[in-house]
Amino acid sequence: MAAVSTIVFVIPAVLRRVGIVGWLVNAATVGALVATLTFMFGLGRSGLLWLIPTPNTFGRFQQLVEAGIKSIREQGIPAQATDGVLFLLAAG
Repeated sequence: MAAVSTIVFVIPAVLRRVGIVGWLVNAATVGALVATLTFMFGLGRSGLLWLIPTPNTFGRFQQLVEAGIKSIREQGIPAQATDGVLFLLAAG
């Protein structure tokens, strides 16, 4: 999760520093987030070149969201960090 945070904070900072237009910085940040989530949670088989999401990637993301919600609903404290919970935390 630290990798996702680092990428999502560093990319816009660098782009703003070099003078890229604001809306393009936002689009690049979203793209970097999606690429990072695809790389980290796509299990290496759902993304094109492990970074570009495919329809299977979004199906995998949906499974992770459902698993995360179910895990949060059913677990007590302290909760285990399952893949679904980690995906929800990383996706923000």
